[in-house]
Amino acid sequence: MNERIRLIVSLLLTKPDIKTMEMMQELNLTRKQVNYAIKILNFHLYELGVTPIKRKKNGGFEFSAEIKKVLLSNDKNRKGISSFDNNERLYLLVAYLLANPGYVSLIDLTEFLHYSRTTILTDISKAKSFVKKYNIEITYDRTKGYSLNGSSDQQMKIANHLIFENMELVSRDDFEMAISNNKLIKFVKIFIIQFEKEFKAKFSDSYFDSLVILIAIILLRNCGKNFIGVEADSFVEQTYEYKYIKNYLQTHGKNIQIGWLKWITIEFLSANVYLKQKIQLNENDRKIVTFVHQMVESFKSQTLVDIPNQMQFEHRLVNHLRPACFRVKYDLSTIAIVNMNIDENTKILADIIHQQIKPVEEWLGTPFPEAEIKLLAVYFGTNLIDNISTSTDLPRYHAVVVCSNGIILSQILMKELKKLFPELKIILALSAREFTETNLDFDVVFSTIPLSTTKKQYIITPNMSNQRKVELRYRVLNDLGISKLDSKVDDVIDVLKNYISSSEITKLREKIRLALVDTDEIGVNKSLPNLMYYIDKDAIILKNEFISWSEAIDLSTKPLMNKHKITQGYVDILKKDTDTPTNYSFLGKSMAIPHSKPENGVYSDGIGFLVSRKGILFPGGRVIHLVVPIAVLEGKKHYKAINQLAKIATNEKVIKKFLKADSTEDVYSILASYVESGDDKK
Repeated sequence: MNERIRLIVSLLLTKPDIKTMEMMQELNLTRKQVNYAIKILNFHLYELGVTPIKRKKNGGFEFSAEIKKVLLSNDKNRKGISSFDNNERLYLLVAYLLANPGYVSLIDLTEFLHYSRTTILTDISKAKSFVKKYNIEITYDRTKGYSLNGSSDQQMKIANHLIFENMELVSRDDFEMAISNNKLIKFVKIFIIQFEKEFKAKFSDSYFDSLVILIAIILLRNCGKNFIGVEADSFVEQTYEYKYIKNYLQTHGKNIQIGWLKWITIEFLSANVYLKQKIQLNENDRKIVTFVHQMVESFKSQTLVDIPNQMQFEHRLVNHLRPACFRVKYDLSTIAIVNMNIDENTKILADIIHQQIKPVEEWLGTPFPEAEIKLLAVYFGTNLIDNISTSTDLPRYHAVVVCSNGIILSQILMKELKKLFPELKIILALSAREFTETNLDFDVVFSTIPLSTTKKQYIITPNMSNQRKVELRYRVLNDLGISKLDSKVDDVIDVLKNYISSSEITKLREKIRLALVDTDEIGVNKSLPNLMYYIDKDAIILKNEFISWSEAIDLSTKPLMNKHKITQGYVDILKKDTDTPTNYSFLGKSMAIPHSKPENGVYSDGIGFLVSRKGILFPGGRVIHLVVPIAVLEGKKHYKAINQLAKIATNEKVIKKFLKADSTEDVYSILASYVESGDDKK
């Protein structure tokens, strides 16, 4: 068994009454890591015919005398129980072959994994099938053993797949065990830290640990194998990171082949960072900056959201999109958001971004996978939450979020916590390493792992249930002394105590507390209104003759004016904004969506809808057939409607139906039928 399980076993033997939380704190492990270790141990105990360890309701552990014997025997001998399931053995076996570029004997593998020859031979057969998907071969020589052969580029794709899709093995240091070179591991860690200092960057804890393994594997293969494949790559070589890495390795006596140098650089370039202040732009970077600006402007146009501090936001987005471009170009995995529930707003944002990212895809020559689109959508969404003020009162307490799983997950948690605690000021997200070094003044820390701190600390997880959110909110506000919930509960209890027994009151107290918490405060999703919510029948205009773009705006906004939803000043601003070369208020090829901020003259929500059979020439040369002025008041309520408009704008069949319609009633009917039938989801 590995060191972590041995420590847990020893702790159980010496402290049989220990509880899960105490074990987490004593061994500096997460609940997930403890649960996983117990699960693996129980699996092998079951194989041995021994009753597995059980959990007590109080958080402790229950095991029979027979289990104590097995644990004691294995604690002394440290053999007989391995901590790896079938898939983990497969991944570790391939990692061991990657980290040993020469030949590996069957004895080497059995000693590394602590399994029988028969089991390892079965695993090798499975490993051959696994690497074959990457056009890599595991060859066998009777006198030397097993070796991994094939394209070096494909070998590195395997390495990335192994690492980023098996982060539990990374966190338990099992991949590091496959390398078995402490001196090299230390060199690589210092190398990464120096890289962070040079580029003023901070990798998340998970990415830092992953980079250590990947770069160590590359350096080992550099020493034992000639690079097989195309070594030179201008896309990588023109970066400042490539030049720095090359110089650093040469300065420290590492004679690195060009192909392997390329891959070390790719690993750095494709890794997400919490912060990167120093960006020296090359030609490709400048293209990414341009793409980001166009995306943000298009995003603002389609969602009608104004982004404060736009330059700073675009800078942060470049920091995210740049590594994503390298991951997509070289077909690499990223640390996935496992089982992450995406709310309706984020799904809509993902649809919008899927269209906006097309110029980047054309530049890279490959499409963005769904996971990367989702990450981009989350990035936009977490920034937007800051645009909506939840309270006019200044928060009394400051809080930070510590997450060891990367920037995207940390931002998702920040978004959820901001919804859950409008009373708090959530300052920023930190990695565990950054937290130990920070001098920030804060009152509360929310963390995915136990930390050594005197501050109020609360363990959180992604995808918290509503009940878990309620419990967390009550506990935090109660601890800070700003919750009035207990007094409300007491008021209810005072009413009930004359009608029910004291024992029943005790049982009901927690249920009453949960019932009194406002579910709106914990971010329970509500359905967003669709497009037909905003468009009245009399807002439809159908024109057969040629009209100017200015006339089109006047005609399409007139129904909104008549119902006092907008002012004449709002219409004037729409015309002024439209008559500029930088106007982005278009969807698809045929639809214009003139709009502005609500403070410029919006009294209530409404959308106009003008259909012109003759093309309308807009400033900038666009020929438009649908003019759809938009007036909305509330933050994100309109996302679904705008997304439906975007899909209509790219649906040529529906647009043709509008242009062939005989009356405004027909236009409204076509529109309603499209929206209500769910065609917008296709």
